[in-house]
Amino acid sequence: MSSYAERRRQLATLALQEQVFESVVAIFEEEGLSALTMERIARASGISRGTLYNYFSDRDEVLVFIEARIIDPLVEQVQAIARDDGRPALERMEQVFSVLFRPLVGPGSALVKILFDTPPESSVRQEYHRRKRTALRGALAGILLHGQHRREVREGDVQRMAEIVLGAIYGTFDGMIDKSQIMRPVAKNIDPLMAFVRGGVALG
Repeated sequence: MSSYAERRRQLATLALQEQVFESVVAIFEEEGLSALTMERIARASGISRGTLYNYFSDRDEVLVFIEARIIDPLVEQVQAIARDDGRPALERMEQVFSVLFRPLVGPGSALVKILFDTPPESSVRQEYHRRKRTALRGALAGILLHGQHRREVREGDVQRMAEIVLGAIYGTFDGMIDKSQIMRPVAKNIDPLMAFVRGGVALG
C-alpha cells in the first residue's frame, strides 16, 4: 500500500473514531449506559453495524476506547509530572491530584461519572484498568522515591506507599460519585488527600 493510500486510510479511521466517540458521549448523556448497544452506536454514528464491527468487536471494546480517550492523556500528564524532579515531592503530588480530579468537575463530568460507576467486568476492560493503575502507581512511586532522596518523604517501600495513595484517590472518586459531588471545586477533593499524604508519608 502506498504511503498516500495508507495516510488516507489512517485519516478515515481517525474520522470514524471521532464519530463514534461523539455518538457514544451523546448516548451516555441523553439515555444512559443501558442504551449503549452496537446497533445504537452504529445508527448514531451514521455507519453500518458491519463497519462498526470492523473497528470494535463488542461494546466493551467501545467502552475501553472511550475510557482511553479520557484516561490516557491524564496518565501521560501524571507521568510527565513524575519525571519533573526539580520540584518538591508534595508539590508534584498536589499537581497529580489536580490533574486526576479535573475531569470530574468540568464539561463531560457526567460521562466520567458513568464510566467510573460501571465496574470493568469484561477481561478487556479489566486489563486496561490494570495497566493504567500500574502506570499511575509507578508514577506516584517515582515521586515518592525522589522525595525520599530529598528527605521530604519517610523511608519505606515506595510501591506500597504509592498503592496506599492510589487507593485514597480511588476511594475519593467513589465517594464523590456516591454522594453526587462530582461538580464540587477541585480543591475540596485535593485538600483532604494532601492532608492524608502529609500525615502518612511526608517528613516533618
